[in-house]
Amino acid sequence: MPYRVLKWKPEYAADAGFAPDPRALRVAGLPTVFDDDQRPVADVNHWLLGLASSHSPDTWETYAREVVRLAAHFEAEFGVGLLADEVLLDGDEMLRTYQLKCTGVDQEDRSADPVGDAASTIGKRRAAITSFYRWAVRARRITELPFSTKTVQTRWGPVEVVAGLDGGRRSKSEREPIPSDQQKRFLRVGLLGELPDGGGPDPTFQGYLTAQRNAAGVGLGLAAGLRHSEVLAFTIFELPPPHPDGFTPLAVADQTAKNDAGRRAIAFSEWLRPVHAYVRGDRRNIARNATWRPERPLEVVVERTNRREVTFCVDGRQRTEKWNDLELAARRRLVLPGGGSPLVLLNHRTANGAPLTNPTALNEALALAGSRCAAVWGDLHWSYSMHHLRHTYATALTRFLAARREHISAFVAAHGRRPVWAELVTHENTSLLVQESLGHAGPDTTLIYQHAALWDLLLSVNADPQHNPALREEVG
Repeated sequence: MPYRVLKWKPEYAADAGFAPDPRALRVAGLPTVFDDDQRPVADVNHWLLGLASSHSPDTWETYAREVVRLAAHFEAEFGVGLLADEVLLDGDEMLRTYQLKCTGVDQEDRSADPVGDAASTIGKRRAAITSFYRWAVRARRITELPFSTKTVQTRWGPVEVVAGLDGGRRSKSEREPIPSDQQKRFLRVGLLGELPDGGGPDPTFQGYLTAQRNAAGVGLGLAAGLRHSEVLAFTIFELPPPHPDGFTPLAVADQTAKNDAGRRAIAFSEWLRPVHAYVRGDRRNIARNATWRPERPLEVVVERTNRREVTFCVDGRQRTEKWNDLELAARRRLVLPGGGSPLVLLNHRTANGAPLTNPTALNEALALAGSRCAAVWGDLHWSYSMHHLRHTYATALTRFLAARREHISAFVAAHGRRPVWAELVTHENTSLLVQESLGHAGPDTTLIYQHAALWDLLLSVNADPQHNPALREEVG
């Protein structure tokens, strides 16, 4: 590859010929692109600086790597750069070769299924390339877009993007929940490294260093439907103790939620337990000897911090803010007395108490867990991501609320009293409860989850001989 993507450092400014505007860098970590001769690639870096004021750090990184991949392809196949005259003259054909490389279409049989990158990855690649070349036109590096364009529908309305990057490998929909009979097996065997027969730890398992942490991340997803980014931003002070009656109220702060839309969620107590096991176990072991301190640290005053607000020291003065108002960049600067981050998930590679900020770490752990489970139960599907956990939570909550009266009766029979959540689920609109727990702006998106959950419920009932007389006749 002719280019490398590194994190911006102040010492790069002299070589790059420019220094980023500090106001544009909302958090540290702007990607910077260098060629094989250690020279900064000025056009790409100027474009990335423009993204800093309007995109998240994760988007910077994704866009930088996608444009670097295109540059590597143009260099290897045609011996030209991203803005060469050849690209302006024959851009569509050159992009077509990149499309074939990305999707892996069979050259002899164009009707064959693509086997390369997933469709979602192709979409991100298309967005990155469109962004770079539109910047090049605005900056007068080129006179016009070198590729044909088309209109695609997005959540923000119709958008013009480069044509020629479509398709991609078909993958299992992330809207499909993890089946209930697979969830605990996925946690125990896949993530925690236990033997499938319940015989204790598997001596061949290589991931014990991060096993509890990964299980905690999955627990937050299954307990309350937290998005991946919300899991990474959650702090120990906001983590509620699991209520013994089965449901625990959990709050997601505005500044860490999508579109700044914080919410209250009905969390399953069962799935909060792996989170607390990590906080009391491996996380505590790191916290005892934590030395990590970020740049411009905000030192937490533990005695004055609770689940509603945080108090920290700035220039020797105490300041109190609600969690709802504390931005993500400030959360990553929070440090506990003596050192270490208050974010729930820590970076076990450093083992110094630094927060986990790698946006792919949990999904990579889920992929490895799926491989372990597939080696044991190969007849089942085990490929899941963090977004699957959100749909699994939504489906489980919808099913529970649909059978709420039966659950209340079972609880009364077992404990001699009604559960504390009985009035809530009996008198509130269940669709609104699911919608608020997921943080959806309107009911339409929630209906997608409920539709799938109710169909699954119907199919499971139909397959049960106790509820389907036709099956009882076949058995007889």
